[in-house]
Amino acid sequence: MAKKKFPRHYLTLKPFSILRRGKSKNSCNATKKIFSFVKNTLIMFIKFVIISLFMLASSTFLHAQSVQTLSLDAFVGQYNKSAKKTLLDVRTPEEWAKGKIPSSKCINIKEANFMAEVNKLDKNLPIFVYCAAGVRSASASKKLQDAGFKTIFNLSAAGYADLAAKGLR
Repeated sequence: MAKKKFPRHYLTLKPFSILRRGKSKNSCNATKKIFSFVKNTLIMFIKFVIISLFMLASSTFLHAQSVQTLSLDAFVGQYNKSAKKTLLDVRTPEEWAKGKIPSSKCINIKEANFMAEVNKLDKNLPIFVYCAAGVRSASASKKLQDAGFKTIFNLSAAGYADLAAKGLR
């Protein structure tokens, strides 16, 4: 079987020289294919850059996780599952003196130095936040998120008395 011999211009990537020489209609089609390939490659590159930038921006926001607001049972269950953790009571010292969970740390959200005290805590440990009824802990959780804490659990619609009744230590 004889080898099919291709014209020399099919084997080179010189589309402009093909046009200048005024070769056959097939030469123009080859040039159009080359331009189409370059255009498609450029479009794919631009899509890649846009997707890469989007993913980079998204990964930046992944580090600042959202606050997980949990019911009483879910809060206690998650607390018991976590090995290293911080239990933060944001009630006033007077409320804390009337009853407290021994492992908790009391930092009053109403104090001016709340953020200074919070920033002394380990931001990499899961932090479990509660108050008397759930309102102050929600506010404190938002402040903890803004301060860069990675894992925040907020007790919702419950408080100290409910945790004590569940036997949280």
